[in-house]
Amino acid sequence: MVLSLETAHRESESVWSSSLRGLKTRALRCPSLVTRALPIIDILEAVKPSASMRRVLAVVYTPAVLLLAITWYQDEVPSGDITRDAIAVAGLPFYVGAISSLGIVFWSAATSICFFVCCFARLHRLKLSVEKYLLFSGLLTLVLMLDDLFLFHEQVLPIYLSVPKPVVIAAYLLIVPLHFVVFRRELIKSEAYPLIWACGFFAISLFFDLVPSEYLPFIWRLKNYVVEDGAKLLGILAWFVYFSRLSMTALAAGRHDTQNETIALSSDVRVP
Repeated sequence: MVLSLETAHRESESVWSSSLRGLKTRALRCPSLVTRALPIIDILEAVKPSASMRRVLAVVYTPAVLLLAITWYQDEVPSGDITRDAIAVAGLPFYVGAISSLGIVFWSAATSICFFVCCFARLHRLKLSVEKYLLFSGLLTLVLMLDDLFLFHEQVLPIYLSVPKPVVIAAYLLIVPLHFVVFRRELIKSEAYPLIWACGFFAISLFFDLVPSEYLPFIWRLKNYVVEDGAKLLGILAWFVYFSRLSMTALAAGRHDTQNETIALSSDVRVP
């Protein structure tokens, strides 16, 4: 597989180069087009993707193209229902689901920040004490985001996979605390106040999600969804603040430690 990928990269690079040489040769045969064509060809040569960029593009675009191909060839569901926005498919006003969509944005932001800091630390060889913590927290946040986006615990698992909703929620109630128990050292050293707020708001949202509305006071029944979804949004915001702050602090500390190691190594070198 590795050899085939490397062979494909080399072949694509040779095709790109030969195509540019052919364009330049044809442009030189027509002097009136030289002044207009050569700058464009030079730009194309300058922006030629590197081998690492081609690998990144392959990793990103391969599953996306496969997903689009499956959407194109399947006949069970109208393709427009999969590709278009849910509001456009249902013909609803733009503000429908605004609070939920805002929560997805901050779930995504927290996930991206965790993964970005881990990749940045690896690329620049920064030693971060919370690198594994951020990596697994990013994975956990990704799962929570996908659950919130595609309604895993409300529809996909209970309806399509016959997994009861209480079982799914119990799994989350086990996995999330276990994650922070495993990384308790990193958690204790961090500013965990926003994370405590997030857990509190999630508990409130979960309470209103599980308790039937007939058991709630009348005023809470009228605003049940406001409290449930509003508490979830506040929890997501606190979750985002916590991991954003943790990531910035970790990068600053890792850069400082790297600079100190560089100074220590340079001071040990004796000039003859």
